[in-house]
Amino acid sequence: MLYPGASEYDLIRFIIHTQGLPAEHMLSRGKKTEYYFNRDTDSSHSSWRLKVGP
Repeated sequence: MLYPGASEYDLIRFIIHTQGLPAEHMLSRGKKTEYYFNRDTDSSHSSWRLKVGP
């Protein structure tokens, strides 16, 4: 097993914890980004946050 986890969310959370967030352009174009991330539009630049729980 490359990454531990019981679900896609667990895998994404582990990858972010060890590798950091994916690049903005990858998240903006991702097919499942909206399932796992919220876009923070309050800041001067676009940023993403992992949702809490699936």
